[in-house]
Amino acid sequence: MNQNAQDLAKFISRQQQKRHLAAVWAELAGVRAGMIVLDIGSGPGVLAEEYAKIVGQGGLVYALDPKIAPSSMPDNLVFLRQDAAHPINLPAPPDVIFVTDVLHHAPDPAAILANLREVCGPPTRVLIAEYDPAQPGLVGAKQGRRMARQALLSLLDAAGFSHGGVFGTADEHYAVVAARP
Repeated sequence: MNQNAQDLAKFISRQQQKRHLAAVWAELAGVRAGMIVLDIGSGPGVLAEEYAKIVGQGGLVYALDPKIAPSSMPDNLVFLRQDAAHPINLPAPPDVIFVTDVLHHAPDPAAILANLREVCGPPTRVLIAEYDPAQPGLVGAKQGRRMARQALLSLLDAAGFSHGGVFGTADEHYAVVAARP
């Protein structure tokens, strides 16, 4: 197995370990059958596949990633190969956008959030989940790569999003649900 195949296998394995979080985040964001969902930084699509199950055949999930296509593609899952910092053209605004474990990797998280604000319709909810630097660092991103809660809230404010509280979720994550006012 070459290095790229090994790296991809390791990435898929890490994503599969987080599969259970899709249901947690979908509930926080209010995802229901028939909705349109945009999954930013979907990687191999493990969570996007879970969102596709939740929205069902009447719904649609767009999985956006600049490098990696999902390993399988249910009928209601569409892959878009692109960077979230560039304009995203969808036929209609999504009901929910997931940005999970993405911003701490991004060279310019503010550009991603500003771009996502343009994709949102007024009722669109954006759930952002990141690894919490206040947690022990036993899973997920290394402590030095984690994004502090206040830093994320400041980025959301600067991008013009409204947001409520910060929710602690499983596996050393926190989540914020934001919207375009």
